[in-house]
Amino acid sequence: MSTTNKNLNEREPQNLTSVAEVEDAKLARIHEKPKSQGRIVLERFVSHKPAMVSSVILIFITVFAFSSIGWGPLPGWWGRTSTRQAPSLTVASRL
Repeated sequence: MSTTNKNLNEREPQNLTSVAEVEDAKLARIHEKPKSQGRIVLERFVSHKPAMVSSVILIFITVFAFSSIGWGPLPGWWGRTSTRQAPSLTVASRL
């Protein structure tokens, strides 16, 4: 049987020598649990380095923003709130 007639999924691995090893490899592929679309997307996303770097940066910015104003019982480190702004610095106030 030539390789042009074979289905891509039925192709035997090149490094297996005996018929039993080839059949075991085919059975192992048949009995593997199929991956969901979400799992495939997650694996591709995790293997993409720029996407992972961007995710870390986005998480850092989000934590930085929430920690500055405080969240729940945790006080924020930024001294200003939406109701208490910094004093206005004008030339007339300095004179």
